Amino acid sequence: MMADEWRRLWRYGLKREAFSRGMRVLLVLASVVLAGWWQDRMPAVIPPLLGVIAGALAESDDGWRGQIRAQLTTLLCFALMAVAVQASLPYPGLLAAVLGLAAFGLTLLGALGERYRALALATLILAIYTALAASSPASASGQTLTPWPAMLLLAGAAWYGLIAVLWAAALPMLALRQNLAALYELLGAYLPLKSRLLEPVRGIDLERRRLALALHNGRVVEALNRVKESLFIRIRPGRAPDWLDEALHLYFVAQDVHERVTSSHEHYVRLARAFFHSDVLYRCQRALALLGQDCLTLAQAIAPQGGALHDGATTLAIADLEAAIRHLEALPRTADEQA
Repeated sequence: MMADEWRRLWRYGLKREAFSRGMRVLLVLASVVLAGWWQDRMPAVIPPLLGVIAGALAESDDGWRGQIRAQLTTLLCFALMAVAVQASLPYPGLLAAVLGLAAFGLTLLGALGERYRALALATLILAIYTALAASSPASASGQTLTPWPAMLLLAGAAWYGLIAVLWAAALPMLALRQNLAALYELLGAYLPLKSRLLEPVRGIDLERRRLALALHNGRVVEALNRVKESLFIRIRPGRAPDWLDEALHLYFVAQDVHERVTSSHEHYVRLARAFFHSDVLYRCQRALALLGQDCLTLAQAIAPQGGALHDGATTLAIADLEAAIRHLEALPRTADEQA
């Protein structure tokens, strides 16, 4: 029973980027604690632990080459902030000025994009960690490995950065596959919501269904943007690897499905009235619902340790829908329909 739960949690984690990052953080934190325990200097592990947390907060999705550049930039920002805070700690007025200028400058940096926003937030948090590490009991009693606890903070951030680079090099497609799986999961939930607008029933609350559809559409658009960014940062000059071509194809398929399904028909009430005595709209609903189920199944197949693909029921449902439409077109039209 316990083994099944661990396997289920591992499969779920491989589909979630946050779980993978948590695993990296846990691995690095455990290694730092074990190193302190091995050297019998447990009070001295607090600064590197704080540095690991700051490094994890600044991490962004990237390939291993991009991770190297990002980690070097992160360490440079961390070093400047840590040295400035450490040097100004004996002077409260100077410390307040340093923190104020840093908050202003890093806020402007965060306006450049999501990854810079994460770097700015992590750098500000590192300033607080530097002050905490300098005033910790280990620092006051001289149990740290260096007279400047800021150096241990930077060592912890650098250790996490090294693990992040190695992780990206060993699993280059993991984050991209996780983003694609999340995209298809959201798309799979979006299609049944769209199908609810085509229900040929009188007196339904279309506005509430439109609102639910619009809210979920925002999540799908965000997922599309995340996948697009993950693809762009991994595209390099030269021949792309096969897994990148496959990911591009899956992204374009999801984009095409989203563009088609977001087409708006303003007169849903008229559609329901016109096809009230026909099963065409019900067949359309079923086709959309099965397409959504196929998206969910594809999300499981995309993610590591994924499942099997669909059984072809959607193809039959679409064929039945097309046959029903052809049957309606062959029927003689009444005067009201011709008008």
